[in-house]
Amino acid sequence: MPSNTFATSGRDLVGHCIDNGRLEFLSVLGLGAYGVVYLAVDLHAPKPVYLAVKCLLRAGLDSRQRHFQRREIALHQLASRHPNVVTMHKVFEEGDYIFVVMDFCDEGDLFGMITERQRYLGNDHLIKKVFLQIVDAVEYCHSMGIFHRDLKPENILCTRDGERICIADFGLATSERMSTDFGCGSTFYLSPECQGGLFERLDHYSTEHNDLWSLGVILVNLTCGRNPWRQACPSDETFRAFVHNPDFLRTILPISHATNNILRGLFALEPRERTSLRELRRQILAIDTFTMTEDELRTAHSAARAAAAAVRPVHAVAPPQPQPALKIQVQVSAMDLDPVNDVRVISPRVWSDESGFAEFEASIEPSVFAQIDFTPAAPNAHAQHYRQVPTPCETPGLVDGHQDPCEMATTSSRSSSSGDASPISTPEFRPVDAHTVVRNIPAWGTKGKAAPPQPDLLHVQQPISPLSPTFQLI
Repeated sequence: MPSNTFATSGRDLVGHCIDNGRLEFLSVLGLGAYGVVYLAVDLHAPKPVYLAVKCLLRAGLDSRQRHFQRREIALHQLASRHPNVVTMHKVFEEGDYIFVVMDFCDEGDLFGMITERQRYLGNDHLIKKVFLQIVDAVEYCHSMGIFHRDLKPENILCTRDGERICIADFGLATSERMSTDFGCGSTFYLSPECQGGLFERLDHYSTEHNDLWSLGVILVNLTCGRNPWRQACPSDETFRAFVHNPDFLRTILPISHATNNILRGLFALEPRERTSLRELRRQILAIDTFTMTEDELRTAHSAARAAAAAVRPVHAVAPPQPQPALKIQVQVSAMDLDPVNDVRVISPRVWSDESGFAEFEASIEPSVFAQIDFTPAAPNAHAQHYRQVPTPCETPGLVDGHQDPCEMATTSSRSSSSGDASPISTPEFRPVDAHTVVRNIPAWGTKGKAAPPQPDLLHVQQPISPLSPTFQLI
């Protein structure tokens, strides 16, 4: 890591103006090793227009890191023409910095919408609406030869009360269809092949199909408010159970048969067999419900009922029926009161110290897995066993007792080729305090007494796909 970074310099530009006095920094939205994202206001607009401005250091980077920086900007600028990708308005240099001016999404990220606001749980229409926007944005990126490699709720920003989303953070995006950069991305969302392969050591993996796998995890997040597993590798018990039985997710999650079929297509162990984005869109449009019906819950495994109980009103889950297999331990000490609907619901927060929230524990007994033969059928003569893949450092180990192994939690992005946690660290979006954020923030405006715009010093020279031989980075 360069010695001269935002993480070590302590620089703070709040209160400063850039772009000939047009943009004033109001507060910090996010902080990373190589840059800061500021909330800025356009002083030349007839009424306040708020923008997000990513401030990157120009100095102290080696040639490889400068390449990553230019690549992120160029690919994001190409992709931002889609309405569900955060719009990049301008890139320019001033002094020691590169400034990237983007839309400000005032309602935070999809992770917060799912875990804190529980905006989508039980709302089939909204799940469908939001997930289709993600699929459309990814399909557009792929059509332009852009592969994100870090799709996750933290990198999807929200507006309009969570009904509109925009993909952000192209720090790990690439124009290469095949990559040798194993471990690139965030642990929960990595495909098995991106971690080196399950049955044999791979020398490369498909970045396009890796994105499809990530979409499957995001669909589970939206539908159930949790992850399907901690990591798609042999050391993860839940993932091993899925490899043994592709319908295993319906044992531990309250997903419908239609959702399960979609996930089986996205989680195909053979990357080329994964559902295409066009077919995925058709399947999502045709779905009626993403979760189990009440009748299905009555006969479901206790694990699926427990997962449903964590996100549904108490009366919605039928009393548990004796089951011969999977066992779940659930302890509920308190309930959360919804002041709007006056409904008491079990909170999905895990072992919260805050009063008024439930303590929830769901764990699969090891004895269940001890009875399962997880040895896969070898696809060829050389595939006789799983290849163990070391767990990335940001992934906590499985904890007995007080931690739900499938609970949603933030993870850092990682690229094995960079040697850093992220080659160009894009700060996590964090909403500014309530006194600063203004609701119904207007879109980017150019009216008023704006100074002549400075030229973009970093840009794609031609509006064409990176797949074209004439695509260039300045």
